[in-house]
Amino acid sequence: TDTMSSDLYNCVHSCALCDKLSAQMADAAGNLAYLWDKENDFRSNFEKAAALCLEHMALVISVCKKELNAKKSEEFTQMLINQQKNALDALYDDLHSFTLSFDYRNTGKPDKNVADSVPRTVNHLTKF
Repeated sequence: TDTMSSDLYNCVHSCALCDKLSAQMADAAGNLAYLWDKENDFRSNFEKAAALCLEHMALVISVCKKELNAKKSEEFTQMLINQQKNALDALYDDLHSFTLSFDYRNTGKPDKNVADSVPRTVNHLTKF
């Protein structure tokens, strides 16, 4: 019966499409690490780009350890962490400004156009 429950679990928790997409995402993460290591223009552009969502950041970090030597992997991971920290700091600032816009003492003060800060933050943290 252990085999039967295991087979049933695997049947319910697997999908050919999801499995294929997961494999392709892992390949893309590996390509990202490879290009970051080998192509200076790619590295420069990627380091200026917006941060990855947290789920894909975790995937890229796990894959880069297979693609890069230890020193390069650490450097790449630290760059991703700094990129993520900057993105989260900006989201925090926008959320804070958004909440301050509801304070009567700030009536008439220009805002930073942060009305969409809540959905942007949710999107960044949850990927939805």
